[in-house]
Amino acid sequence: MKRHTWNALLLKSLFHPVLLVKFLRRPRTYSDLDHWLEIDEQKCEIVAKIIGCNNAESLKAQQKENMSYRQTVATSFEEWMLRSRCPVHAGAIDAIATQYEVRKMCHRHYDGREAGIWCYCK
Repeated sequence: MKRHTWNALLLKSLFHPVLLVKFLRRPRTYSDLDHWLEIDEQKCEIVAKIIGCNNAESLKAQQKENMSYRQTVATSFEEWMLRSRCPVHAGAIDAIATQYEVRKMCHRHYDGREAGIWCYCK
């Protein structure tokens, strides 16, 4: 398993300028949660290429599970960002990441020292 911190990912992206530009051109605001998921899936594909992950589908599947939960408690990106500060909601997203970790599937962690992308491909 290889963990790619957000800082390490940024450094690696400098060696892939075309992918970095493609990533940065993705919208940063979303019309609704489905739009957020669509853009995030595109970002998963790009990030997987940057780090050499062969399982972008696992990253996207995790995001779909995360979004399914988010849709139960929020109707917009902004609303989720406010609600995600609640330990119950943050914990639910962390629990999804833990399920991927236990199954040794490529995934993202969002919190603390564990934050980053965990890749089990290599």
